Amino acid sequence: MHGNICDTHHVHEVDEQKQRLTKVAWDKRLAWLGKSVIDDAMYEWHKRLWACVHVKGGHFEHLI
Repeated sequence: MHGNICDTHHVHEVDEQKQRLTKVAWDKRLAWLGKSVIDDAMYEWHKRLWACVHVKGGHFEHLI
């Protein structure tokens, strides 16, 4: 039984480490992109979302 507890604890540690490494990798990618690129992407997404809502989910490409 003690072996199972240690194994479970080890799995949680490994999962936590994977999550931390993934977050660091994404943070580095985002830093590389730069704030202006991210801001532009968010603006484009907002514009597309508004157009989609405006036509109630219909075709909206002509509105963009």
